[in-house]
Amino acid sequence: MQPRPPSDRFLELAARLRAGEEPALDDVALALDADLNPETDPKAARDGLEALAERAEKRLGRVHDPGGRVLGLVDFLHRDEGFRGNTESYDDPRNSFLHQVLVRRKGIPITLSIVTIEVARRLDIPVHGVSFPQHFLSRATGNVDLIIDAFAGRTLDDEECTELLRRAAGPEATFDRRQLRPATAREVLIRMLGNLKHVHVASRDYARAAECCERMLLAAPELLGELRDRGILHEQLELYGAALGDYDRFLELASGDPSADKIRSRRDLLRNRVN
Repeated sequence: MQPRPPSDRFLELAARLRAGEEPALDDVALALDADLNPETDPKAARDGLEALAERAEKRLGRVHDPGGRVLGLVDFLHRDEGFRGNTESYDDPRNSFLHQVLVRRKGIPITLSIVTIEVARRLDIPVHGVSFPQHFLSRATGNVDLIIDAFAGRTLDDEECTELLRRAAGPEATFDRRQLRPATAREVLIRMLGNLKHVHVASRDYARAAECCERMLLAAPELLGELRDRGILHEQLELYGAALGDYDRFLELASGDPSADKIRSRRDLLRNRVN
């Protein structure tokens, strides 16, 4: 099985992101969904988000306090609507596709955060994503400062954020809210694709993994590690010409990378085999 080329819609999205545009995250996620899953119905997914926002507004009722509205939204999505982290099958690829998460009510931190962010946007509640190490979060701002863990369906205090950070970065890591920079739309897309790539590599679906590398490079050509990895995946798929092209380009652009010597040896061995 060979990697599928990106759709025109995804190519357009990648160009917009390279230019620094900040489209809504549901647009980003659903463009990716439709690109990798032709059966995706983006309109149905958006209608689902609109319906969630309408029900959330009714649930919040006369709550006008900003903090109360954020807490009410988090509780509504988790308790009323049943959105939760898929702890039983975390590596299920469906967890990474927004349209599937809206149907199944299960996902991983980044897709569940997108649901929260997009429903909040429709309610004029300012919430943005945060690329926290190994666990995507969101943060409500404005007249409040609340950190949301959509995977667990609750907010986190500084002590809990410190604990989460130390799981990823080691026991000496220190937490400061100034670290919580808003994630750009491009960063969100790259992280979603990185998650999918990891899942596909683990299941030895190298064609799907190579598709993820290709799309990351379209949105962020500076990610030379993805060029290297795409070469390795192409080699696994016996697409030797493509692999050699990726290796040559990687070594041209990243000759000082720690992996360059190994990739050079790998390229030379492959070239001898092909010859």
